[in-house]
Amino acid sequence: MEYSYWLYQIGNYTWLGYLIALAIVFAIKAGDKSYYFGATVLVIANLIMQILEPALVELSQYEKGLVRTIWYPTWAFCDLAAIYVIYKLHRRSQCTVKFVSKSLLISLAVLCVWQAVRYFDQFVLMTNSLAGAYKISVVSINIGCLFIAILPVVTKLIEKKRSLSVL
Repeated sequence: MEYSYWLYQIGNYTWLGYLIALAIVFAIKAGDKSYYFGATVLVIANLIMQILEPALVELSQYEKGLVRTIWYPTWAFCDLAAIYVIYKLHRRSQCTVKFVSKSLLISLAVLCVWQAVRYFDQFVLMTNSLAGAYKISVVSINIGCLFIAILPVVTKLIEKKRSLSVL
């Protein structure tokens, strides 16, 4: 299996994990407003990226130079847009940015910086020396976001266990 295809599949499963985490947290009422802002934007942003990726890959068959130039800025823009929307939602509702949303904001910011660094590495310096680190770190950060998104479920289970042990 080609590594890029494997990464795309991991992205599909990670996005699905975000959606399931959000649904579970909603179903068991484990989240707060801040969580729902961050997790919902994460799900939507990653859905958009999952939709864009095959289109960019297909376009690369016809316009290799163009796609190679817009690949990293596209993801950086998606990450920045997600950060902006999460921030604005919190701001407009006068809601405090809590741990999960803050962690997601930091993760999205790191991903955005990685896109810029990778672009610089590949197109300005023309070294392509960060290819392996980039692929591994993007997948790792996205999987880390999945663990962050499911955190309210774990917290609720721990609280429930503690309340049962007190009885």
